[in-house]
Amino acid sequence: MTNDRKPEKDLAQVFACRLQEARNARGWSQQRLADEMKKLGAKPDDRATITKIERAAAPQPKGRKGEARKVSLSEAVAFAVALGVPLLSLLLPRQSASQVATIEEVAIAPQLTIPAFLARAWMLGDLPLKSDDIATYREARSSLPRHLTPVLVEWLLKQTSPTEPTRKALWAYLEDGELSVREGEEVFRRFAEMPDLEKRGIDAEAKDAATYYMDAALSSRRDEIGGLRELLEELEPSTPSRGRKK
Repeated sequence: MTNDRKPEKDLAQVFACRLQEARNARGWSQQRLADEMKKLGAKPDDRATITKIERAAAPQPKGRKGEARKVSLSEAVAFAVALGVPLLSLLLPRQSASQVATIEEVAIAPQLTIPAFLARAWMLGDLPLKSDDIATYREARSSLPRHLTPVLVEWLLKQTSPTEPTRKALWAYLEDGELSVREGEEVFRRFAEMPDLEKRGIDAEAKDAATYYMDAALSSRRDEIGGLRELLEELEPSTPSRGRKK
């Protein structure tokens, strides 16, 4: 298996690329996205500014100003809401399980460039970036529940009628979670089988640590999704099958 490295991108470039991809996936023009932002009362709500933000996808020649524009945090959140996508999906390059051996690097700070998959794990609360940050990282992560808990799901179901979109969204959340578990299992398998990791600067101890964290996160997610399916089927007995995954 080869390990190909792609040229690094800064977060502004990544966001611009992913924004354009998400907009095109919905079949929206820049004007349509601007209109959706206006409905939210959010900025930017004009096509010209969105054009400048998307131009940041390509490196800008030195000396040329006003052609591209970086996005603020509040604008990034509003774009994600308008497009109906997770905020994280706009912050990092797209990567599927089959692309795990292709390392795309992201500059998350001017003096810190790391593989995109590591940046993703850090943002999701799976891995700290530095060993001396572990205690602080764990404490911060513990205050941020990452997934819907059974208590929250039960509360949501009791607040809505069977015909409301919330219930359909919960089943979609479940099915997406089951898919993510299968993809996670594939990523884990591919990582465990990667040859010559030492030549890439990953020693046996580091691989063991990464394997442990990945396995623990995957097991936790598998248990959570399994419990969610049981809860949904118990509370909605009229829809017992809904694409059960073996």
